[in-house]
Amino acid sequence: MNFIGLITAIATFIIIGIFHPIVIKSEYHFGVKVWWVRLYKNSVRISHFFTKIFFPLLSL
Repeated sequence: MNFIGLITAIATFIIIGIFHPIVIKSEYHFGVKVWWVRLYKNSVRISHFFTKIFFPLLSL
């Protein structure tokens, strides 16, 4: 019987279980400190969407 799939599944489950708390904690600390950067970046993306994509489609 081929156990490579089972071993891969168990290893993946263990790796996700180990690194999930680290990712959540680092995302919380990183996200709290630089929320204003993401706000600026998203506002630029939204304005770019409206000026370059949405308004030209309305003029068709």
